[in-house]
Amino acid sequence: MNQQNNRHKPTRSNESKLFDLNIGCYLKKKRLDYKKTDNRGISRLTQAELGKVLNVTFQQIQKYEKGQNSVPVWKLYQLSKYLKFDIGHAIVSSANNEHYPKYLVDSKVIEVSYQEIAKEETIPLSAKYWIEKMETNKNK
Repeated sequence: MNQQNNRHKPTRSNESKLFDLNIGCYLKKKRLDYKKTDNRGISRLTQAELGKVLNVTFQQIQKYEKGQNSVPVWKLYQLSKYLKFDIGHAIVSSANNEHYPKYLVDSKVIEVSYQEIAKEETIPLSAKYWIEKMETNKNK
């Protein structure tokens, strides 16, 4: 019976995963760029604080930023108003794969192409994974 339920579960295409990952990278950048002022001075917006704005948990914000969950259109609209970005630009630039994940490891930035990420079944985002994969491919 469990197998039967899994058969009807919709799966996301690589293109959809890629788009969600792009939107997530875009949202994370906008959240980190957003400066708020409180009694301690200027600081960045946390995932928990942004979650309160959207009435979701910080874990849900994490899932959006990592591309694990799609951002519902209404939530994307709310984010665009709160973080002050153009929703059209966010969608078009994400559809064009413009938000490449970059990892800073041992003081060097590693850029991973979305074509490489799309080949992966689960889209691992760990920098260590991609560094090892790139080094393995160089040695071949």
